[in-house]
Amino acid sequence: MEIYEPREDSYLIKNILENFLKDKPKNTSILDMGSDSGILVSDLKELERCFNYNCFRSSIILCGRILEISLHRKYYELTNKDLLEKAPGIGLGKIIAKLKEE
Repeated sequence: MEIYEPREDSYLIKNILENFLKDKPKNTSILDMGSDSGILVSDLKELERCFNYNCFRSSIILCGRILEISLHRKYYELTNKDLLEKAPGIGLGKIIAKLKEE
């Protein structure tokens, strides 16, 4: 079993996580920001672990998941419509196109 040693370039993932946490309103816990925030934080932490262990395919998959959750949330904030309810199998390209329409 390998000993965990952070990669030199993993600081990028840490910066993303720190910026995400920094932008939350003061006196608000991550859990109060909605379920998406808790999921994103745990996904970002898992992404960092995968990246540090050179599990790059897993890292890419997690990046796609984080992007998808973020875009769904942004669309919901803009339109007050839940795409996951109306079009559960929608892909990233279609989400981006719908956001561009809005």
